[in-house]
Amino acid sequence: MGETRGGGLAAAALVHSPELLELQSTGAWVTEILVVAPGGGRLVVPLRKPFLVVSRVELGRWALDRAARAGAEVLRPSVPPGGSPGNRVAVPPTTFGREALDGALEQYRLAEAGTSRLGLRGGAVLATSRWKRGGFVDLGSRNHVLLGDAAGLADPATGEGIDNALRSAAVAAHTYDPHAGFAGYPAALRRALLPEIRRARVIRRWLYGPGVPDTLVRLARRSPRGALLLMSLVDAINEHGTLVAALRRAAAGQKVDLGAAREVCACPDDVGASAPVPA
Repeated sequence: MGETRGGGLAAAALVHSPELLELQSTGAWVTEILVVAPGGGRLVVPLRKPFLVVSRVELGRWALDRAARAGAEVLRPSVPPGGSPGNRVAVPPTTFGREALDGALEQYRLAEAGTSRLGLRGGAVLATSRWKRGGFVDLGSRNHVLLGDAAGLADPATGEGIDNALRSAAVAAHTYDPHAGFAGYPAALRRALLPEIRRARVIRRWLYGPGVPDTLVRLARRSPRGALLLMSLVDAINEHGTLVAALRRAAAGQKVDLGAAREVCACPDDVGASAPVPA
């Protein structure tokens, strides 16, 4: 399938931008994920709704082709070759700066391949949304607009940026005015994204707290209720749900949820449940 770095399309992205489903023939559906805690605990949990993984090359080609069919002029400047696809390493926000992240990535490559590639940078450090008060005012004016990662719109809980990049582009297109330009974009973007950004920040603070991931995996290994709690949190991130809704789902313990949770609890490490939870 080629490189898949950065090509994960969460369930929420497929709802917000259903045209992404045009890519499903070139990608792969993911119905379960491996959760690895800092202390070494690991468990495979099913997803209530699958997400789609596609090659970033295919995603870019699809976006350009769609833009061209819509009448956009596609400029194709030459880019010097170099770099390496490599693997994506994700860490909690504010954990690493540029130098520390490069060092961690180098150690990862050394451990995986047994060889070092000193000096090779693995990619960019992506900013995540910091709009505590919803101050989107700098993201657009009459003559400029910032989209996606350039606007710091990566998901605060996961660092994923494709969904909000597409959504911010749609907001920019819908709010453009021949006379006012993109002056209406910041306010419209705030209305569209701020509630989800705030929810993701809450989940991030709760989920990445000291010892929390290890505790969640340990509980999931010990009891179906613990497994359901972990499943609910993972689904909340994938579907852009709320922490409150995830906790309520875990507390309610519906029959279908507990059935899947029992499978997770009973599975050996790295095996996972036999089927995803029905939507």
